[in-house]
Amino acid sequence: MKSNTRLVTLLLSLVLGAGALLPLQPAQADPAIPPVWDIVTERFEEDSLAAWNKVSETRLALTPGGGLGGSTGLSVSVGKESAYLYQTGVAKATEGYLTFWFNPNNVSIPDPFTYWPPENALCVASIVSSVSDWWPPMVSLYVRRPDG
Repeated sequence: MKSNTRLVTLLLSLVLGAGALLPLQPAQADPAIPPVWDIVTERFEEDSLAAWNKVSETRLALTPGGGLGGSTGLSVSVGKESAYLYQTGVAKATEGYLTFWFNPNNVSIPDPFTYWPPENALCVASIVSSVSDWWPPMVSLYVRRPDG
């Protein structure tokens, strides 16, 4: 009986000791964007793209009710050629955030083996340096179609 008690005590001590050695999971907060200045805010509620430089303007349109929460959305006809809006000289910063709402609306993106990147993807946003016109994008967000 005494050996059974010792065995149970030993096993209980081992279990509790092993549990103390396991690393504690750190508490994780929801990701949040810290407070920042808005450099460019566009909800397209003025029904005009006059403030923007445009590439392939005939493939760009504003769609009332097509944006987040029923706001006006920007519609872009997708094809092999580029079509986009841009602004220059908006900010000089070493750090920044880009937030947007994106709805691909059943756009057909080529499969990964049709073309080499980035042509097998849809570019949603790019931030480029103002050093010169030839400078490549510093950051770009592309949407790609997964295998299958």
